[in-house]
Amino acid sequence: MPTIPDHDDHSARRGRGLLDRFAHYQPSTALRQDAFERIVAARASGERRVLPSAPPSAGVAGTRRWLVFAAAAAIVTAIMLVIRMSAPPGLTAADLTGTLTFAPAQPAAGARIAVHYAPPAMLGRQPTLRLRARFRTRWSAEYNHGATEHVVAVLHRQGDGSFTGSFDLPPDAVYAALAVEDTVAAHVDARDDRPWELLVYRDGKPTLDALTQQFNDVLGRSPDSALAVVRRATELYPDDPTAWASRVAFESYMLGGTYLQSTMDEQMRRFRTFDSTLRRRADVSPDAMMGLRMYAAQIGTPEHSLKDASAYWMNRLAHDSAAGILADLSRLDMLGRAVRADSTRAPAALDTLERLWRRGDSITPQIADDGFYIALAAHDSAAVFRWLNRDAPSLHDVLWYRYQTLANREPRYRDAVLQGLRSLIAGYQQSNDAYRDLGSTAEADARQRAEYVRGSLVTLGELLLQRGDTAAALDTLRRTIDDGWDTQRFEHVAAIYLRTRDTANAARVYALVAADPATPAAHADSLTAMFNKAIGPDRWNRLVSDASSEMRRRIMEGATSRALPNNISITNGQGSTVPLSSLTNGRVSVLAFWSRFCGASRAQMPLLPAMSGTLQARGIAFVPLTTEADSPEVGAFLRDAKVALTSYFDDRGEARRATDNNATPTYYVLDASGRVRFEGHTPALAITEAVALQQR
Repeated sequence: MPTIPDHDDHSARRGRGLLDRFAHYQPSTALRQDAFERIVAARASGERRVLPSAPPSAGVAGTRRWLVFAAAAAIVTAIMLVIRMSAPPGLTAADLTGTLTFAPAQPAAGARIAVHYAPPAMLGRQPTLRLRARFRTRWSAEYNHGATEHVVAVLHRQGDGSFTGSFDLPPDAVYAALAVEDTVAAHVDARDDRPWELLVYRDGKPTLDALTQQFNDVLGRSPDSALAVVRRATELYPDDPTAWASRVAFESYMLGGTYLQSTMDEQMRRFRTFDSTLRRRADVSPDAMMGLRMYAAQIGTPEHSLKDASAYWMNRLAHDSAAGILADLSRLDMLGRAVRADSTRAPAALDTLERLWRRGDSITPQIADDGFYIALAAHDSAAVFRWLNRDAPSLHDVLWYRYQTLANREPRYRDAVLQGLRSLIAGYQQSNDAYRDLGSTAEADARQRAEYVRGSLVTLGELLLQRGDTAAALDTLRRTIDDGWDTQRFEHVAAIYLRTRDTANAARVYALVAADPATPAAHADSLTAMFNKAIGPDRWNRLVSDASSEMRRRIMEGATSRALPNNISITNGQGSTVPLSSLTNGRVSVLAFWSRFCGASRAQMPLLPAMSGTLQARGIAFVPLTTEADSPEVGAFLRDAKVALTSYFDDRGEARRATDNNATPTYYVLDASGRVRFEGHTPALAITEAVALQQR
């Protein structure tokens, strides 16, 4: 694994932790070193982010959050993406999703949009509905970091049962994601986490900025869709270097292996043509300069160094008086490099950042990132908190990680950090529709905010402990383990209890870890040996038994119930069609959708054989499904990945349509009657859910 910058250790550790839960099974696949180095080199510019990244944000210029080990980052990100609505028993996907249409369907910037909505059963009886939207400008961040949602129209019921309304696209919006809900957000139709989309068009096609923001929006929900977007961008804009830079970066991540090498000659010829042609012109657009710089960074190798070309376009952009924000960002990158080389230059860099921020037209998530870390380098405590508070409240994990970073690096900030964390927690305890995800009901949003509170309380408790306020620390930590199910958090809190010699509470919390069926057997055994000695086997066994009951209760609180068709057919390795029901056969089952074209899915592949063994040993069916037909390439992929797995093939898409699957990896936990009870993106949680369902 490549070395992770210090700033990003938290997010890298979180990503690795998901794999560590299965560390006794198989080692995770490593990301190609050359691909990682290209990511680092390309993203050092910081202007256009095209690869999956994981919060928290960190680093100045060349060491930002998107430099984290990509496979782990994609896994971390995937966990946070889908917040399923709580559906009443008996509803199918068709009952939950309506049809939303727009006129014009290909709007210009600032257009008036007429809306027609044919509702599903759960929303059809309402007199009015709300249309909510997330608008993106060309500077919006990936993964909806800092994004806000707005009610843009009230839809009124018509005589035929449909709903109509209208709204205006903001003049600077290039993309919109939309969903419909009732007036109290008890039911939400976001097309099963695939919100309806509007892209701004010009000259009969979506603008490149619109496609870039579509990519940023779907990236977390569906890597497959994101791949289709970057490919479409080069088809529509074959002469734009930015489109090609984005495509190369994401295809390399998604397809892995020798993809970039196989296209290197073609990419190099294209870049040389762009470079030589545009150097002779005086009227090169700032976007094209930025695109050339990005393209050079993506495809440059030691054998084909493009550092001179990258530096040329970076310098030309920084000194282009018409470049506006792109010139600012290029200069900002140079500032970051200068500060990393010489921290005494941080105060001057901070002054430049403040001028950019106050001017107002250069405000991007990158500016807030850089301001925070440059203020740290300048040892300017007032500026540190000023820039920290400029991050959007929705960046929950970014904020509490930064508070922790501050307290650990600069003890003099600790009291202010404690105050900031308490304010953050108070904010999470209040609902705010601007930061409620389009696909989340009010109830789901409350659950998510409660999880943010628990995560922040862990940090707060640890800082109180460092300050020597043990009683307050332990009181705070107790509030983090009484709800939700997160064994990593349990481990963290239990370790703190041990450090304070509170063996009784450490045993109670570690029992939650030992009771989780996804906890590696070796770890559970070591906990048993430790606490058999510390508190006696009878007491420990009672704690684990109680924890098992608690696990089932907490897990089942998050269960849904969604019917699937009875006639789903898939294909086995011999080319024969088999009913899915013949494999599940009236048992609790886990369907695991995977794809060799998905980086996050490839990262989890080594975990699947052991997952299969764990589930089948408990009588739970495990059905791996790839989203393509059987082929020699699929077999070669499994052999090359050293994954001994009997997979099935959803070559007709029946299982994908029935589950409404739109991303890999995704795990569906079915009860014995074949109803979907859980959906998620991590193997460990799927094991826990399946066992809890079986034992309920």
